Amino acid sequence: MRESKMLEALALVELYPGDEFRIAGSDTAYYIDKVYGIFRKNDDVISNEKLVTILLNPDLIIKCRTFSQREKEILKALYTLGFRYVTRDKNSTLCVYTSLPNKDKIGWNCAGYQLSFVDLPYFGKEVDFKYIRWEDESPFDIKAFLECEGYEN
Repeated sequence: MRESKMLEALALVELYPGDEFRIAGSDTAYYIDKVYGIFRKNDDVISNEKLVTILLNPDLIIKCRTFSQREKEILKALYTLGFRYVTRDKNSTLCVYTSLPNKDKIGWNCAGYQLSFVDLPYFGKEVDFKYIRWEDESPFDIKAFLECEGYEN
């Protein structure tokens, strides 16, 4: 399969260059290269058999969350300041918390200290944390991320 055709096929299941994903039931992480298609982390090209599996069973795809270097640095800084969780409220506001927050109808609340990203102008609009969504059932755990436990959709 030509590279451009492979990328077109992957786009049908919402996988694009730069995405990382796993296949349900496997611990192997794959990524989409903008030139050559699907690779494993050790740079071997994925087999056509796996490609067919992915295309025929898109429900087996588990996208891995990827963060920019700047987002990673911000998470490290927030953790150093004592914040442990990040959430997005229904109105799209990102907030950080020192203790585990609970979700209500319009936002998240906790007994500890909380801070909205709106109050942190240094971070600016270029930092989106697009994988932290209002629809998430639980808050984003900064410590788990920093310990490389991984985050998946």
